[in-house]
Amino acid sequence: MMEVLNGRSEFVYDNDTAVSWEMLGFRAVRRGDFKLVWLPVPFGVDDWQLYDLSKDPAELNDMSQEHPELRNEMIGIWKQYFKEVGVILPPGGALRMDISLPPSD
Repeated sequence: MMEVLNGRSEFVYDNDTAVSWEMLGFRAVRRGDFKLVWLPVPFGVDDWQLYDLSKDPAELNDMSQEHPELRNEMIGIWKQYFKEVGVILPPGGALRMDISLPPSD
């Protein structure tokens, strides 16, 4: 990040570098323009979906059927991340959060 902040680079990561993350059972991998996400029901389809963010920044069109090899490769990247950092997924899937607002008085 310092290279970008100091003006020596325009990018934090190059297009070949994969970055993985997870939170509360939600999972993702980003490499270049592609992003692989796992969103549990009711937020998603409870399976991996692949998006080309250069053409679909809103993540509306799953490209898994058009790019099955890339999808599988990125799933492998996430599995490696899972092992390396010791991810512990919530039992029974993603943590269900009550996002309703309290009643107003």
